[in-house]
Amino acid sequence: MQTFSYIARRAASGERVEGQLSADTERAALEALDRMELLPVEVAPAAGGAVGAGGRRRVSRGELTLVFRQLADLLRVGVPITRALQTLGGEGKRGEVGRLLDEIRADVTGGKPLSEAMARHPRAFDPLAIGIVRAGEAGGFLDEALSRISTFRERDEALRSRIRAALTYPAFLCVLGVGVVTYLMVFFIPRFTQIFKDMGKGLPGPTKVLIGVSDALATHGLLILAGLVVGGFLAGRALRTDAGRAWRDRTLLRVPGLGPMLRKTALSRFCRVLGTLLKSGVPILDALAIARDAVGNAVVAGAVEKATEGVREGRPLAGPLAASPVFPRTLVDMVEVGEEAGNLEIVLVDAAEVYDGEVDRAVKVFLSLLEPVLLVLMGALVGFIVIAMLLPIFTLNAAIK
Repeated sequence: MQTFSYIARRAASGERVEGQLSADTERAALEALDRMELLPVEVAPAAGGAVGAGGRRRVSRGELTLVFRQLADLLRVGVPITRALQTLGGEGKRGEVGRLLDEIRADVTGGKPLSEAMARHPRAFDPLAIGIVRAGEAGGFLDEALSRISTFRERDEALRSRIRAALTYPAFLCVLGVGVVTYLMVFFIPRFTQIFKDMGKGLPGPTKVLIGVSDALATHGLLILAGLVVGGFLAGRALRTDAGRAWRDRTLLRVPGLGPMLRKTALSRFCRVLGTLLKSGVPILDALAIARDAVGNAVVAGAVEKATEGVREGRPLAGPLAASPVFPRTLVDMVEVGEEAGNLEIVLVDAAEVYDGEVDRAVKVFLSLLEPVLLVLMGALVGFIVIAMLLPIFTLNAAIK
């Protein structure tokens, strides 16, 4: 992401506003300003490329979730916003969080709304939080808006934690397998290489392949490692482009076991983000724009973008969603019923709860497929090495007899 400095004016009052925000392109920065209801006067890359106010590093997600919860509790009992920020900033919160709260309090004391003060720190506060706070300020329910943000973050983090915990064992198997094979190829096999080479042309094919790979790793190991690092870096840069992300996400959605899990995770985030925003009074077009950026999957985000165009033309949300194969018919029917009953936000949050449960089941199914596959691959690789090492001995014994 790049950092852009901007000069803009409020759409409602014409007040001049200056600040910085992070975006992939200048167009994305202009779209972000539009969502903040600011009319851009000048937008340009920030000098030095610092991210956020003062180049601030990203603050811990867990710490910010706790800040939102505590701030909501203080406002609920009648503590003024500046006093609440001062209290939270003084509760031993040093480092990034403490400085962040001090800067926000200074902006709020100077007359800026909390949402605008948060928008000046895009690496700490995402558009979802800013949008809900802005809606809470406009509707006079800021404490409830902050509470909804913390609740959303807690549930989202709980889902991520479950997925990370489930993937820990497969990741351990992969690391263990790579470590064992690397040790065998680099340190164990070379001890027998000369013995096998003395046998001449009588070496079996698998043994020749094994010795060739081992020699290449021992002789050019650093060069191969450097090539892998450079290749990984270039691949990472390519995957960070719009086309790269779209290709990656489209490919992952086709992987058996993994695809359904990723799809349901993205749908869960879409439903929860959109439902939370609508429940907080954010206009549906703004809510869809934020939900599109929050789903974390380029394919689903593209489908949300097309649905947004349909809603912008005046159509109910269910129709554009039904036109995309990304959204299952069950979800479309729920959205249609919610729109007809006038409680779409409640239906979406309920759908998110359903998808959370389905994600848990999808993770279990994926792991039930992944773990045996990893074990079979590791066993086959180690088995190939063992057989390739033993074949010359068997061949020599047969020749002696």
